[in-house]
Amino acid sequence: MTEEQKKVLIATQKRFALDAKESMIKVFNNGNIGYHFLEGDGALIDLVKEIPEYHGLVVRSDLVTDELLEVASNLEAIVRAGSDPENINITKAREKGIYVSNTPGRNANGVAEESIWVMGAIARNLFSAYESMKNGEFLPDDFIGHELEGKRIGLLAFGHIPKLLSKKLSGLGAKVFAYDPFVTDKKVGEEYGATLVDNIQDIFEKSFIVSIHVPNLPDTNKIVNYELLSLMSNNGILLNTARPNSINYDDLKQTLLEKDGFRYASDVNKVIFIKDNEMGKFHDRIFLFPKLGAQTFESNIRTATSAADHLDDYFNKGILNDCVNVPLPEEMKEYALLTMSLGKFNKAFIDNPIKIEIVCYGDLNTHKDDFKQYVLKGLYEENLGKKITPSQALEFATDNNVNIITREPDPTKIYPHSIEIIYHSSDSSSHKIRGRIDEGELQVTRVGEFKQNIPIFPYDTIIVQYTEKAGMFDRIGNQFTKYGYNKVYGGFGPNEDRDKAMTFIQVEPNGRVKGVEDIIKDEINPMKEVYRAVNINMK
Repeated sequence: MTEEQKKVLIATQKRFALDAKESMIKVFNNGNIGYHFLEGDGALIDLVKEIPEYHGLVVRSDLVTDELLEVASNLEAIVRAGSDPENINITKAREKGIYVSNTPGRNANGVAEESIWVMGAIARNLFSAYESMKNGEFLPDDFIGHELEGKRIGLLAFGHIPKLLSKKLSGLGAKVFAYDPFVTDKKVGEEYGATLVDNIQDIFEKSFIVSIHVPNLPDTNKIVNYELLSLMSNNGILLNTARPNSINYDDLKQTLLEKDGFRYASDVNKVIFIKDNEMGKFHDRIFLFPKLGAQTFESNIRTATSAADHLDDYFNKGILNDCVNVPLPEEMKEYALLTMSLGKFNKAFIDNPIKIEIVCYGDLNTHKDDFKQYVLKGLYEENLGKKITPSQALEFATDNNVNIITREPDPTKIYPHSIEIIYHSSDSSSHKIRGRIDEGELQVTRVGEFKQNIPIFPYDTIIVQYTEKAGMFDRIGNQFTKYGYNKVYGGFGPNEDRDKAMTFIQVEPNGRVKGVEDIIKDEINPMKEVYRAVNINMK
């Protein structure tokens, strides 16, 4: 092994299958990457000792601690061989300049198939019938069950796993409904045989079976509570193949007490609640499994191979797929803020783009794949009404079939350290915006056909476009001062043909008597010269 060779440590308490390991070894050998497997119960104990000499790390559900990250002096990338990298301190890794990625969707088919088998087995009372047979009984008439065909089945979340599950269930004739605040395009649901609903209550109130697939996020902690469980029928089935903290277990106990036909199944790791004496009385209606969803030879091979491929691509091509923390260099952080602001700014002109093109000029082009996630973060955070991570924004765009393209800059155009974003809508219209940082100030430098420097300050920014006419800037500004706003900054300018003009005004309230949106609707839009007026809240 030469000194220049990159080395990867595969540290997993839960061992990969032999075929999966052989697949990883093949990838590493082809990429001239050194490797070492640290497996079994001693893996985590030895990990801190072993890690300093390695450049890459592959884990499964193993905890990557702050202590480990501190001593990992050569570590460049961590791959979680699985979907949710909750076992890794992503923020700490970012501070250390370490990329973190995962392998979403590679075990989705295994979990989807397991979900169907469990649903069918519980609906047909197969587990109870099996226990009866073990006791020497033969009582087929006591275990009449239900078929899945024609039944309404609700899916909480609509990512990789529930999409595949929906496709399989609809093939069995089930009526599948799904709720996911990150997936709003109804056509995405139809593609996989599901009807997307607008509120979470519809999933629980009208479904025979509810299957939980939410990620581990603050917003999903105890999301399944008494209010929702009380909406389910007496013989309803709740299935959780996701994370344990999505269930309020006290509320689950209460539901089992009140509904004598209600059943719960789970393959999550956390089974502490079953030790509670109160849960013992429900032993015939609670079905627990070790975490088996991804424990198939096929999922094992797909996940392991994908993890190895990620590191091969990173070390040999400089690309890390499925990156979840986008650790930008310190000097690029302000440009990440600029990119988010441009994404939010352009949303005012095309609210739900179906295609987004991103062009980075100068040295920024090196980080174009990182910046695209921040464009999406700026675009979608206001829609969702909450903060999201760049990787969540990318997942939201992917789930809604938004095509994201990073283009190479035109060598004939010179826009030093600028970022250009073009949104394309479903009606074939498009809108371009460009921005830069000039002496530390974030600026928009182009809005559609207008070239104009607009500082990005935390105020309401009103953009008004109109047919060219003298005095429009003052006329527009006066409407806001009249209703109790101070003009903090503003400007105007024509397009290249000089037949249209654009005014921008940034305002803050000063005893306001009317909202900005109402002023635009009632005072600005009725001006016969105005053909577009929007407000961008840059706070």
